[in-house]
Amino acid sequence: MKKPSRLEDLDTEAGRTTDELVRLFAITVMGVVGAVERGLWTADDAVREFFNAENCFFVENRLNSKIASEIMKRGVQLPDLFDALDPNSARCEFERELKKIRVLSECLLPSGPVA
Repeated sequence: MKKPSRLEDLDTEAGRTTDELVRLFAITVMGVVGAVERGLWTADDAVREFFNAENCFFVENRLNSKIASEIMKRGVQLPDLFDALDPNSARCEFERELKKIRVLSECLLPSGPVA
């Protein structure tokens, strides 16, 4: 069985700053959201592969970013929408949540060129 993605692995390069990790996190999140939007991953896949407890713990303890923490909290709840709401409402709310996660990720990126 394939192991889930580990954000901790981003931190293995010596000398990587928190700002660099946050940028890599944001880019990774946008890739996850894109995979879900395109139907390559389900909400359950996204939680199993990325929005999991180990990665939430890493974000809380290493990134020190309220926005990154909010992204993870929203991500872990994606499958719950389909349990709590009727299918049409769940789909609409799911799309809103993906959009919000994407916008939050964009907020973590620097506004100018990366040096």
